Amino acid sequence: MTNNEIIINQAIAHGIYTKAEAQAIVAACDSLQMDAAALTEDGRRRGAMAVPLVAALRQALQSAGQADAVRRVHYGATTQDIMDTAQALMTRHALRELLAQVQAS
Repeated sequence: MTNNEIIINQAIAHGIYTKAEAQAIVAACDSLQMDAAALTEDGRRRGAMAVPLVAALRQALQSAGQADAVRRVHYGATTQDIMDTAQALMTRHALRELLAQVQAS
């Protein structure tokens, strides 16, 4: 799901965000380390895994002194947008892996 936030921020950086805000969010996504089991449990409790992810990204940015970028995380996207895009990206990755295995055999 962090790939979603990266993609959204790279696209939006062309006008709505400053370049610095987008870069800060991309860096936070790249360095974010979350426990998968904890993320899953928190996502179940909150109704979607994107909710705790966004909270963690905002906390990471706040801790890094990037307060301006905090308000841009998940900006303009719904939780369903994030989940749909994540599913599409995971499917693309799986298909690439499968295709590579087929071509290698």
